[in-house]
Amino acid sequence: MKSKLSLLMFMSILVLFACNSSMLKKQLKVPEMFQIGNRQKKLQIEKDKALLVYINGDCYHCILELNEWDSLLQNTNIQQNCQISFFTDAYDTTQYKEMKNRFTHFSYPVYYDYKQKFWFTNKLNMTIKSKTYYIENRNLIYQGDYLNDRRYRVKVNNRIE
Repeated sequence: MKSKLSLLMFMSILVLFACNSSMLKKQLKVPEMFQIGNRQKKLQIEKDKALLVYINGDCYHCILELNEWDSLLQNTNIQQNCQISFFTDAYDTTQYKEMKNRFTHFSYPVYYDYKQKFWFTNKLNMTIKSKTYYIENRNLIYQGDYLNDRRYRVKVNNRIE
């Protein structure tokens, strides 16, 4: 009985820490990424506030989410105060481009992260790939899922405004 109670307490503490929404304040490095189809156009963070959006280019459902991003960007003014950049590390960029062009109407540039340098350079866990990374002055503040996690979206929007 005592071990079950100890285990329950341990799990409760673990959940509290796992769900902690405190700021990360980690210096983020953006490796060299180029716009797909244009080796000259390099991704650069130009504003103090930025949202880096990861698109799993090998996932059909993830590519379809570009339609939601397109709608969001057209119907909000989020880009006034925040740079939003999209990147992928698709294994096959040709297949990614075909799927994107065939099933989405997304017109914003997508940058390609060769050899998954974003994850390695920033020592991020590749098995827990958050979809969006909110950055202020090159510091990673929050990571989460902007489209599907309302609490994360509210936190980011409050900082952007």
